[in-house]
Amino acid sequence: MWFVYAFLLGALLPGSLQKVGQQIGPCEWQYTNGSIIDFNSIGNTDGTPRWVNEPSIYPEGDPSLYAINPCHPFNQGEGCINVTACRTGEDGSEENIGEPDNENIYFDSESQNVVIEYWSGNESLRYVTKIITACGEEDQDQLVVDGLHDPALKVITFQFILLSRCACVDVCATATVLPPSNVSHVPVNTGATASSLPPHTIRPITTVFTPHTIRPPPAPKGLTAGGVICIVFICGLCAYFIFGALYMFFFRGARGVEIIPNVNFWRELPILILDGVSFLCSGCQPTVQMTTTSPDYDKI
Repeated sequence: MWFVYAFLLGALLPGSLQKVGQQIGPCEWQYTNGSIIDFNSIGNTDGTPRWVNEPSIYPEGDPSLYAINPCHPFNQGEGCINVTACRTGEDGSEENIGEPDNENIYFDSESQNVVIEYWSGNESLRYVTKIITACGEEDQDQLVVDGLHDPALKVITFQFILLSRCACVDVCATATVLPPSNVSHVPVNTGATASSLPPHTIRPITTVFTPHTIRPPPAPKGLTAGGVICIVFICGLCAYFIFGALYMFFFRGARGVEIIPNVNFWRELPILILDGVSFLCSGCQPTVQMTTTSPDYDKI
């Protein structure tokens, strides 16, 4: 099922929370003030993925389908055994892109959200599944597949956005709260050492989330009719002065300001505009005397 791309730059998380904390267990995060976010109830526990065959919101650039089951392992096909994230290519082959034992939860100061990260592979080629979470008010959890995001030579990242009530503090929490004094300001990594984790690259997400609607980012639009008319008018005006000046210079022998085509008209144009304004202000009644002094125009 498709959902609109989410705006997750911290607006959905309470601003009063201190933005540091630690991972206190599998799929559990605790802020320094003692508040807990427990994601464990989001994923299925029967060995099946919570979301299956989910397409990217950018299918032109990433035609793959994704199966995601945060916090709990599942099996899908021959390529995804005991995984939390699986990618199905165009040829139907499955690929492991995240394992439950390789989990890292951290708070991202730029997006102002808690991120769940899973990875698979080795040092030569690593797949990273990044799930940016945000507190959602809807009962139904929503997953947005950003898909292939920041591909690199040795690290390939797939990004997802998860809106869930369980991403709200103390809503689904079942863990024992640690005293705030015992909470470290550095996120704790479980299942992998800090040196083995790939670098985190956060791209701001700018599309506003609208529930119950499907609205991928609009494609760039071309020039409007008004824009085309303006371009044609400006080009025509430039051509008029350039070619007109060349004609006056070479064929009429004009020099100085006289090379401007119809120079008398351009000199009188401001006065003619004033005459038109005066005519309108007088109720379209004939004026006694025109302000122009050009011999090319008759007086009314």
